[in-house]
Amino acid sequence: MVLTPDIEIWQEAIDEMGVPKEFYKEIRLRRLDGPEDNSYSFAIVYNEGRTKRPGASTGDIRCHMCRMVNEARENPKKRMHLTSGPKEYVVTPNGFPPSEGAVLIISNEEREMYSTRNLSNLGEKGEVLGELLKFGRTNGYRVFHQTEGAGATIGIHEHFHGTTMYLFQETIGKVGFDSAEKSKIKGVDGVYVMKNFPFAHLIFDELDPEKIVNFLSKLEGNLPSPMENGTIPHTISQGEGGILIAPTRINVGRSMGSERAPGFFFVGNEEDFRTVNYEQAINFMRERFFPKEVGLEKLL
Repeated sequence: MVLTPDIEIWQEAIDEMGVPKEFYKEIRLRRLDGPEDNSYSFAIVYNEGRTKRPGASTGDIRCHMCRMVNEARENPKKRMHLTSGPKEYVVTPNGFPPSEGAVLIISNEEREMYSTRNLSNLGEKGEVLGELLKFGRTNGYRVFHQTEGAGATIGIHEHFHGTTMYLFQETIGKVGFDSAEKSKIKGVDGVYVMKNFPFAHLIFDELDPEKIVNFLSKLEGNLPSPMENGTIPHTISQGEGGILIAPTRINVGRSMGSERAPGFFFVGNEEDFRTVNYEQAINFMRERFFPKEVGLEKLL
């Protein structure tokens, strides 16, 4: 049985936050398949409400994540999973939801987002990451994270996303990560690659978070870094087939979310939604991700 989030409770919380329904009710979807049967498929997504999200923190608020944590503490109606949420994290609806039911999983205290240089937020042996992934798995979310340089908007305060974008597939069929054929890495238990995804990535068994953290610790120094501090930007995406890790070869700033790696390709305007083709989508990815030939499996 596939678990889905409690949309009714989420709706009550989002109403309390004053989020307009247009931010998550008027989402348009289009399936984009490649020229071959085994091509990597995308869900082209146009969420006009989300385009109204500010480009940067504005006003006198230094950290919007701190604001959301404080508001959730002061008003329990804005907080979800009071007893079942991960320890040391607050779960609250995303104020600019990419899909209905989307939440943010925000650390109680302000601490910098983890990076390949400092993985302590994930736990010494990945135990914190494991707790977060279990929360997603047992509450109908897909947990994902984007580091600074890979689309993070607020790097000063650690947070993960609890996404419900996988529910789009009820309308257009399975795409991307969930539909791709996967093959096991020889000689390594619990690690896979997608045969038809042309960019550097690995897929891990979500029940072995220690192996994920060990791999992340080896990225820096083995891949060229686009960041001044030498870290390797990357995305973590929880999917039907495991945990997808995909590093980015350029600093994309705030412009790209990890949803593109697992196959959810957001566009910012009506024309792009109507006209973007497969070659354009793949070229967009090619500009941002390392080619598969870098051989991430050698770091295992």
